[in-house]
Amino acid sequence: MEIRHERRPLRARGPDSRRQLALDAIHEQTQEANLVLMLSTLLHSVAVGNCLPSTTTTVCVDINPATVTQLLDQGNIQAIRMVTNIGACIPMLADKHLKESYETYS
Repeated sequence: MEIRHERRPLRARGPDSRRQLALDAIHEQTQEANLVLMLSTLLHSVAVGNCLPSTTTTVCVDINPATVTQLLDQGNIQAIRMVTNIGACIPMLADKHLKESYETYS
């Protein structure tokens, strides 16, 4: 007796597909964002970038210049590009922010 497993692909289209539900959730959560940081994750950044209004400021940080260019060519009019190692960038931003916060509240 032969056992057959039928593979059924996920529906890529339609209101009840997982992809559409995820895009709807991203779209809903990003409409009021003033600033979006896209940090070293191309696929997630593209998905979020496609749901953003063109007036939202985006900061894209990646070590690969092609990735930064691809993300910021999505039609956003307020985009900032940073081609650098994210492992060095985040600690510097945190140090600067913490220092400014300490000086402000001291």
